[in-house]
Amino acid sequence: MEKPCTKSKKERYPQNWFNFCSSCMKKEDGYMTVLAAMLFLAVSVMLLVCLDGSLVYQAKARAGMAQTGLMEHLLANYNIPLAERYHLYFLDPRMNSQVLEERGRAYYDELFGHSSVSSLWKDPIWRIETEYLEAAPYGTMQEKEFQFFITQIEDCMKQDLTKDVFLKALNGAVQETENQSASLEEAVKKLDRNKPEESSSNSDDNTLTPSEVAEGEQAGSEVQKNNPLQKIRSILEHGLLAMVADESELSEQKISPSLLPFKNQKGNKITISMDILKNLDNVSEMLKSQGIHKLSESLSDQTMINLYIQKYFNHYGDSEVMDDTMLLYEVEYILGGQYSDKENLEYVVNKLILLRFALNATYAFSNEELGAQALSMAAVLTGITGTPEFMEAVRYLILAAVNLLESMRDVKDLLIGDKVPLVKSAADWRTSISGAVKGETGVRSKGLNYKEYSLLLLTLQTDKAAKCYRMQNLMQINLQKTQPEFQIRECRAGINIRSGVKVKPMFYLREYLFKDEQKSAY
Repeated sequence: MEKPCTKSKKERYPQNWFNFCSSCMKKEDGYMTVLAAMLFLAVSVMLLVCLDGSLVYQAKARAGMAQTGLMEHLLANYNIPLAERYHLYFLDPRMNSQVLEERGRAYYDELFGHSSVSSLWKDPIWRIETEYLEAAPYGTMQEKEFQFFITQIEDCMKQDLTKDVFLKALNGAVQETENQSASLEEAVKKLDRNKPEESSSNSDDNTLTPSEVAEGEQAGSEVQKNNPLQKIRSILEHGLLAMVADESELSEQKISPSLLPFKNQKGNKITISMDILKNLDNVSEMLKSQGIHKLSESLSDQTMINLYIQKYFNHYGDSEVMDDTMLLYEVEYILGGQYSDKENLEYVVNKLILLRFALNATYAFSNEELGAQALSMAAVLTGITGTPEFMEAVRYLILAAVNLLESMRDVKDLLIGDKVPLVKSAADWRTSISGAVKGETGVRSKGLNYKEYSLLLLTLQTDKAAKCYRMQNLMQINLQKTQPEFQIRECRAGINIRSGVKVKPMFYLREYLFKDEQKSAY
């Protein structure tokens, strides 16, 4: 049986085939739409994540800038009068932890746009908030052996040109002193070897005291008139300060001890008596006690502090006196630590006389001409008293008296603005064996003036703590004239800060907290 002829479905069912194809095409379009939508969603999410990450990264950078700026903002609260007058930057004593935190939060609020004041970042896209803030000052001027205080002084003086000038001028004199100190010691040893044993102060029968010499002086009016021992005794009765300065022109200003944050050291007065003439065997020890032998070494230590003192504090004879000072002789107060200008100047005068006495001994006890003149006068004095065995001891006393008179004249010259060489020569020596002044009395062109000698005394004063405490005493009492509540104990050298800044992303739900800890000093 023959099969019937078959036709394709399209020929047999033309309408149904069209519907079938249309249905298939519609199904494929739906799959593509879903795929495209999913792809678009994925790309959008990725773009949003990238955008969110970028915003968070920028927000983190801005938060870091804010935290860095916060330290600078708080450090700007230094005490302005202290900085203007003494070039020292310390946190204002009124800036305690509470005040610092309040100012820090106000700074953040203004910066992040959470205050009524227009912020720097007004765009709402930066959603930054302060999570926590802790601020505390640290470091006083007295801590760690005045580390913060001295560091600022050294920074202030690093560019000061007077340092090199001073060191260059003074080192030559110091070197000359050290070169001649050996000859001084040899001269003193020679005198000690030739000194009779019976003249020792340990023997009551054989000691020639100044009072015994005075009895011999009564026998001859001419000898009494020219005897330097008698002149020294008269000077010591009236006081050395009155002999080298006009007391009517000296400052009478005083300070009350109750005003000082740090009390002065006790027993800082110097008294010069006739004992300095009798104890001649201690001249070399006196030279060592003044620190002359190690002066070159001590110049490098505390040099900045000493130069700072001379630059920012008044001294006797200062032509440019700073206003509003409780004491006019401030450098003298740092040296002496007394409560009045006159007492401090008296301390410095006595200190300078002792220094000059030790330095002048180089010439006085080794010069043959002076020694011969002193021996002649001693022979007359001992001949009058009937004690020729004490002639050598009296000669020593006369040389010491002449040396002391020369030292007093040196200090008097310094106070009137003259210069005095650190080490004397025959051309510079001005006191004869009779006590009279010889040579010209005009202003010298060589040597050191009073300001440079006071700097020398500061160099020889190795008690760094005393200098720093007394400087701070002067700073407080001077600044309290305009700031009655100012307390130098409360000044701080730096600030510790702990802060946390929270950043909220726009699209991502997670919040970021950026922590920061800073410690900074001026």
